[in-house]
Amino acid sequence: MKHTPGRTISTHSLRHTAGTLALRAGAKLRQVQDLLGHKDPRTTSIYTHVAQRWANNPALKLGITIGQ
Repeated sequence: MKHTPGRTISTHSLRHTAGTLALRAGAKLRQVQDLLGHKDPRTTSIYTHVAQRWANNPALKLGITIGQ
């Protein structure tokens, strides 16, 4: 799938997004591990770092909402 010229959206990026959004929505790490089929929880733990970065995203302080 093409996202922008020269940039594609892969199945891996969609899985990564699903894991990140699940954590952001309040899912437990074990639930995300099961969702993504990871055997080792250390593999899933990378998604917690992404979720933490999202919480500190300065764009969230702008007060702009997208969608409903």
